[in-house]
Amino acid sequence: MLAYHTALEVHGVAQGAFERLTFLTWTKARPTSFQGRRFTPVRPRASLLAAESGTAWIERADRGGIEIRVTTIERTVADVLDRPELAGGTEEVWRSLHVIPALDPKALEEYVVLLASRTLAAKVGFFLESRPRASKDPMMRL
Repeated sequence: MLAYHTALEVHGVAQGAFERLTFLTWTKARPTSFQGRRFTPVRPRASLLAAESGTAWIERADRGGIEIRVTTIERTVADVLDRPELAGGTEEVWRSLHVIPALDPKALEEYVVLLASRTLAAKVGFFLESRPRASKDPMMRL
């Protein structure tokens, strides 16, 4: 499943284009290149192993008639704040996250709680506090 900066690109919020495609896998895989693009495997956090249902925080998208799996925007936000080096660095992450039109705060909270990282919780909290709320809808408008 596509993740990190690649997921930002799929969701249409990435500010830069990368030749590296990052994907999540539980199996051992080596980075590989194909048609000038670098495919980089990343293992998900161990805390997800027990909770991973196969479809949690994953959505399907159509790209040129091909169905792909990508992390949800909420999971992507937490993941890139957790490991910005996989998403082009802190500046790329910050600029990309600030163009996200809406988030489901409950889904974001559930994912962050599952990861059980106080540092990540603080980063996500700082990001959310830095954004003015444009409406009082259940879906947080950013």
